[in-house]
Amino acid sequence: MLVAMRAPKQKVASQLDASLWLLLGSLMGSRSGFVAANWGYFQAHWLEIPQVWLGGLSWPGAVVGGLLSLAGLALARRDGLGSLADEMFPFALLLTLAAWLAAWESGVAYGPPAAPNVWWAAPTLDEWGAWALRWPLQPMGALAALVIFWLVDRLRPRLHQAGEAASLALMGIALSLFGLSFLRADPGQTWRGWRLDSWAALVFVGLASMFCLAAFWPRRKKVDVTA
Repeated sequence: MLVAMRAPKQKVASQLDASLWLLLGSLMGSRSGFVAANWGYFQAHWLEIPQVWLGGLSWPGAVVGGLLSLAGLALARRDGLGSLADEMFPFALLLTLAAWLAAWESGVAYGPPAAPNVWWAAPTLDEWGAWALRWPLQPMGALAALVIFWLVDRLRPRLHQAGEAASLALMGIALSLFGLSFLRADPGQTWRGWRLDSWAALVFVGLASMFCLAAFWPRRKKVDVTA
């Protein structure tokens, strides 16, 4: 809805379509990432693979699916990838916010137990259905998404090249996910002492760095040879 409100009247329908494709791509990527990470189970329960309503989504897969959907849309429409990404970044950040709030409701990606009688602790559900006062990790993630949206949106009048706003938004999301991953207390696979989602976030920080370099690299102005 926010993307449509910000779009010119002649582009409202196309922007809504793009948002739906981005949502679908993110959902498919998220489920694919979860299935790949738990392939040992799904080899014996392959009928459950498309049953998203049973639970089991992966945020790294969602990011990959969203980026691939964005690239496919840009190719199909013959639009610039950077320009389309700039138009869609508010939707991506709102998806991030919604994912954190959904995690809070369903008992996923929760923080460690908080000390007794601290004012900032939040009642949080875990995967066993038990409530406890914990670090408010999911609300922190949702708040981070809102702050990133506000900062990038405030900077937009100063951003003049296609892709600058989207690359900054991706960098903000990746950095927030990387930092918050070290506060997660829910069970998760690890490698070399880090959770896999920490490694994934670090990869996206590197990817966002390359996008920022490409977006902010000075372009040569075309010289009018007919003058």
